[in-house]
Amino acid sequence: MVLHDSAKTTLRSAWLEFGTGSAKNMDNEGGRPFFFPGKVPGYENYFLDMDKINPEYFKYLDRKIAHLNTNVFVPFIEVSRRDAGLLWYKYYGWPESYSRFIQYIFPR
Repeated sequence: MVLHDSAKTTLRSAWLEFGTGSAKNMDNEGGRPFFFPGKVPGYENYFLDMDKINPEYFKYLDRKIAHLNTNVFVPFIEVSRRDAGLLWYKYYGWPESYSRFIQYIFPR
């Protein structure tokens, strides 16, 4: 989805589910990594509030990482996709909000 702003900013809130033509479910058992509503005007229900981390999501993520580690897998966590950066920068306390999230992810 492209926002109707002068920069034609890209907004993606889900990945395509292969073979279905619709969005993939991006939740885990604890929900999504951040809470709705977001702060992007007109798109509050599409782009999460990057200042409100959902601890329940990370509780389940930690459980999955522990399972991988127990079974001698080394998980790789991609902290953020590049397409989230523009909206994060424009509507949230950049770089503080992003740095706080990085500090939340790295110990895992």
